[in-house]
Amino acid sequence: MITLEQREAYRAAYGAAMQARDMAKANAIAKEWGSVELEGRQSTVYNADWVEKRKEILARDGGRCVKCASTERVQVDHIVPVSRGGSEFDNANLQTLCRPCHKEKTRQELIRRHEEYGY
Repeated sequence: MITLEQREAYRAAYGAAMQARDMAKANAIAKEWGSVELEGRQSTVYNADWVEKRKEILARDGGRCVKCASTERVQVDHIVPVSRGGSEFDNANLQTLCRPCHKEKTRQELIRRHEEYGY
């Protein structure tokens, strides 16, 4: 388990690397957090705080997608992406979405970003 100070330092360094679009550095920083077993399979790198928050949000939403009520391939989504100023761990900024609904939400966000920034 990492300390709050370590987590904040990792988040700051990771955020800086992502803003600089330095994926090699961002990936190296993420690996320092360590990987965890998530639902019986080795998963993307998560820290322990996120694993607990994810469980909490899935329980709150009854393990169902808040858009279509599916229980298949559910994921926890940031309503306002952290990269756009959304809170990482605030329950009000987290929701359960199935993979198809999450993909559609992400697609719509990319369209809006393209319209806003031209890329």
